[in-house]
Amino acid sequence: MTAPMPDVPVDIQHIAVIVPARDEEERIGAAIVAIGAARRHLGGTVTSSCVVVADSCSDRTAAIARVASRHGAFVDVVEVGAGCVGPARRLGTDFLLRRLSAPLGATWLANTDADTIVPEDWLVAQLAMARAGAEVVAGIVTLAPHEAGPLLVCRFRETYRLNPDGTHPHVHGANLGLRGDVYTAAGGWGSVANGEDHDLLARLDRARVVRTTAIRVETSARRIGRAPGGFANNLRRHSEELEGEMSFDDDTGAELVADVA
Repeated sequence: MTAPMPDVPVDIQHIAVIVPARDEEERIGAAIVAIGAARRHLGGTVTSSCVVVADSCSDRTAAIARVASRHGAFVDVVEVGAGCVGPARRLGTDFLLRRLSAPLGATWLANTDADTIVPEDWLVAQLAMARAGAEVVAGIVTLAPHEAGPLLVCRFRETYRLNPDGTHPHVHGANLGLRGDVYTAAGGWGSVANGEDHDLLARLDRARVVRTTAIRVETSARRIGRAPGGFANNLRRHSEELEGEMSFDDDTGAELVADVA
């Protein structure tokens, strides 16, 4: 559900973007470029920062992120060995919060993933909702069509629930924002291998949560993910179902041809 907005506006002064990454050398560059565009789109309305948490990487994820920073992306890169997305998000969040001068209640934490492309208005839209009183903003995801293919894109759309009033029941760490004081009061990201986004939101039951279809990001359609049992696992199940349906259609077609002959 979408909680009602309070009458008193909230002064957000800083937006901090947290991006966990594990062996994402093929995608991290594009993700950083998109985040940079979203930060520039803010104009002078707030200050912003971004950290890439290179967690247990065996590839060039950290190096590529640092190169992107030197070429105008202005991101911090932290290398950790957590080997788990929940602690990685927490370490990145703690890193940025320690360096901020803005109060927690005036700080907005925008979370996404290294295999995700955010739109230019991603932060502007969250900022508007935060300033209107939202304490948590949960957006939705779409699949990268060039990677998913038309059949998987269609299946995903068929099974991905969106409500007629512009709300939805989903929670994605790739598209989740919340106010700093609300985050700390809930205890922050938990030490879980997957479902860290659901775990955190469950501890935010008293917060003013806005679940909106108006804020969407494009995520990869890979079927083998970094977190066991995560989003990629659902996509793999959809792919297997599609393959089974196509195999059934092929067999049925062959039987019909045989009968006619």
